[in-house]
Amino acid sequence: MRNLVIAFSVIIFMFACSNTNHYLAKMEGLEIDSIVADSTLYLTNDSNSPKAEIKINMQYLRGKNANIINQQLIQSGILSSELFLQHDGSKKIKSSVDTFIKNYFQEYRDYNGPLFREDKQNGSFYNCFFRLSTKAQISDKQVLTYILKITKTEDGKHESNQKQVIHFNTTSGKIITLKDIFIEGSETSILDAIIAKLMKEFKTKDLTELRSKGIFGDIQPYIPDNYIFHNGNITFIFEEDQIAPHHFGEINVELKHDEIEKYLK
Repeated sequence: MRNLVIAFSVIIFMFACSNTNHYLAKMEGLEIDSIVADSTLYLTNDSNSPKAEIKINMQYLRGKNANIINQQLIQSGILSSELFLQHDGSKKIKSSVDTFIKNYFQEYRDYNGPLFREDKQNGSFYNCFFRLSTKAQISDKQVLTYILKITKTEDGKHESNQKQVIHFNTTSGKIITLKDIFIEGSETSILDAIIAKLMKEFKTKDLTELRSKGIFGDIQPYIPDNYIFHNGNITFIFEEDQIAPHHFGEINVELKHDEIEKYLK
C-alpha cells in the first residue's frame, strides 16, 4: 500500500532531521533547537493521485525555563487547535509533531478517500497542504519573541494564512500579555490610536467610512493579542479574515514608541 509506506518513511525522516539539522543559539540561558518534517501522503496508488503535504519547521527551547515555555507553546492558540495535545518538554514536542502528522494523514485519507473515488475527474480539488514555520528571537532584554506561521489549503486552491506571536519573559518563562506592558485604563487610548492609523492608511475620515471599506465591518473594534515589539515600537497584527475580507490579507498597525510611551508600565 503506497500511501502507508510513504507516511511511515517520512515520519522517520522527521526525527533524523531533528537530530542533524539543529539551529542552536544561546540566549539568556536558553538554547533554540528545531524539529524539521517534510511529509507527503498519496491518497491512492494511481499516478495522478491527489496528495497531502506537510512541512514543519518548529523551534523549541532547551535550558533554563525551557519546559515552561515549551508547554505554553503547545497549548497556545495555533498549536492547541492544530496539534491538540497536552505535553511538556522538548521530547513531548517531538512526539506532538509526530502525532499531528499521523492524525493529519489519517483524517485526510478517511475523509477524502471516499469522495475522490466518486469524483476522480476533479482530482486536484483533493490536494491539500499544511506548512508550519516558527522563529524564536530575543526582541528585548529578557523578552523572547516566538513567531508561528501556518499556511494551508484543504481544496487544492484556496490558501489561508495564520500568524501568532507569543512573548515570553526569559527569567520566569511566563507569557507576557498586554496587561503586563500597558498601564490599567489605557486600552481606550491605544484602541483610538490603532483606529486612527487605520483611517490614515485607508484614507477615511471616521470609523463609519472605515467600515464602509470593509475594515471592522459589523464588529466592534478591538486591540489584538498578536503584536511584535521592535526598537521600542509595537506592531499590532490583525490576522487574515479577522477584521476585513480575505483579500485584504494580514493587516498590521504600528505605533511608535513616542505614541505609546506614556501608557507603558
